[in-house]
Amino acid sequence: MISKPKWLEQIESQSWEAELIVSGLTIYGSLALGPFLDRCLEWLIASLSFVFLQSLEAAILYIYLAYYGLVFAFIGHFIVRIFWVGIVGLSSAYPQGINVHNRAYSTDFLRKLRRKYTDLPELAVRIDRFSSTIFSLLWLIILFSLVIGFWFLLLNILSVLFNKITDSELPSIVIRAFAFLIIFLAFLSTALTQVKGIRDTAFARKYAFLINSVIAKIFFGPFESIINTVSFTFATNTRQLRIIAFSFLFPVLGMLFIIPRLYHYLNFMDANDYVEITHKYAFSNKYLYEDEIGDSRILLPLIQSQELEEDLMLFIPLLRMEAEMIYRDKPKLEDDLSSYERRQIKNKWQMERLNDFYTLELDGRELKNLDFLFRRHAHAGEHGALTYINIDSLSQGWHDLSIRYELELDTTHQVMRHIPFYKK
Repeated sequence: MISKPKWLEQIESQSWEAELIVSGLTIYGSLALGPFLDRCLEWLIASLSFVFLQSLEAAILYIYLAYYGLVFAFIGHFIVRIFWVGIVGLSSAYPQGINVHNRAYSTDFLRKLRRKYTDLPELAVRIDRFSSTIFSLLWLIILFSLVIGFWFLLLNILSVLFNKITDSELPSIVIRAFAFLIIFLAFLSTALTQVKGIRDTAFARKYAFLINSVIAKIFFGPFESIINTVSFTFATNTRQLRIIAFSFLFPVLGMLFIIPRLYHYLNFMDANDYVEITHKYAFSNKYLYEDEIGDSRILLPLIQSQELEEDLMLFIPLLRMEAEMIYRDKPKLEDDLSSYERRQIKNKWQMERLNDFYTLELDGRELKNLDFLFRRHAHAGEHGALTYINIDSLSQGWHDLSIRYELELDTTHQVMRHIPFYKK
């Protein structure tokens, strides 16, 4: 073991300065990271087939868990450090702490008070030590979440690919078996290293370290050394009950923030939820109206506004799962055709194909032979189908536009999208 260099000792003694700077910058930067992750997730939803989206679900949850760990840990650290600065200032102003000579209280009460509670310098040292460990604990959580997310992603992608090749359910069985094996080896490693009566046996002395090292190397890969060093530093210097409580509490609290944020996106990763998505909250869904969607990517059919006075503009985004079906019978054009002839044939095919694929109804009345065209929306360049619908004959009040089509996910589903609007 190398001796600690002097520069490291100096940084440790003044680490609060660097911690405050890093916390402030990271809090500012992490606020922009969340929307960036949302945009990446929206791009994946629009670009990947349904089968691959399902394989990403668990990995996405752990990536967002790592993100929320980053945000809340740095905010928590910043708050603790500010409190520490206040305690240091109070200690400087009143170095004696609780004044036992104050006549507002009895001398006996103040002496007992001082014996029971920590004095200011000791409190400042405790807070300083706790604050300094937040950084290492933070990155331990992030690495754990990213590694678990990586394994979920890898195993599910391999499962999807294997299933496509062999048309077998074997991959899901293999994944469960692998997960149970890892859990079993983890419990075995814990028993061999911590359970009294087992950890001091000859078997434990021979195999405990080997099993722990193998599990860590397989599961954590290149992060094995970092994660083991930090985790065992905490494990050997902190009460086990606190570690166990935090290990269960953090994912639970994290999911309370993650699920509401990802609720809209997770609907695209389950066949039944995707089919029923606009049935659940049609009248409160901002994603159905162009003037309310904000920076979010267009993932559902939408119109320009919930309140209309003029022609209704309908844009239907073509996600990968839907575009594959629409483009399936794309015509082949002869090489000797002019660009004008090519464009005419293409436009005619587009109109016929989109009218065949989508069935539109306005207040229960089917709309036929609509002028559909493939377009990229000006909002964020989303690829989709655009058409205009005349609503002059509609009375004032609420109306319902529905879009119905068949979609092959795990099986063939009848998809129905509803867009309510108010005619002024």
